[in-house]
Amino acid sequence: MRWVISHSQKYRFQENGYEIFIHFFPPFTLDFAQGRDLSRTNPSVHKISHNKDLAAISADFLGKPTLRFAFDQTGLSFFKNPFMESFSIQGLVGGVIIKQDGSALFFHPELPLHELLLTEPMVGFSSGLMIGYCQKPLYIHNPLDPYNALLKNIGYNFGDNLKESSHPTLIRL
Repeated sequence: MRWVISHSQKYRFQENGYEIFIHFFPPFTLDFAQGRDLSRTNPSVHKISHNKDLAAISADFLGKPTLRFAFDQTGLSFFKNPFMESFSIQGLVGGVIIKQDGSALFFHPELPLHELLLTEPMVGFSSGLMIGYCQKPLYIHNPLDPYNALLKNIGYNFGDNLKESSHPTLIRL
């Protein structure tokens, strides 16, 4: 099923830097440990984080013809800096957070998400599953990222371009 973005949703996204879809997914339970790149070992997370509809909506909102999977993560309490400064992947272009009730928060990378997640009604998204999207991803050293060394576990070194095999293209419009 291909979702269609209305003009008013696109306008709100451009004005506010985010848009919320209520009940995008059926409700689900995040019954796994907090962390990053959970989709590498958990098929239910993989199904959500590699969802083509999510990527297509993000690509449409962000005006990007192609989006690649950058990461998925639960446990957003560390998230105290702007989105673009919080991760060890350069080339991030936006993302989405899925709450357990199935709602989806699509966001622009320059949105002060770390501040917005502390306000009502956004606070509920801070316990969700965040999916980051990228273009031309590069693994960089970032001391602000508590998972800074995670990609070293799968063979990357700082300065490496991330491969299609580990960070696949999800949508090409």
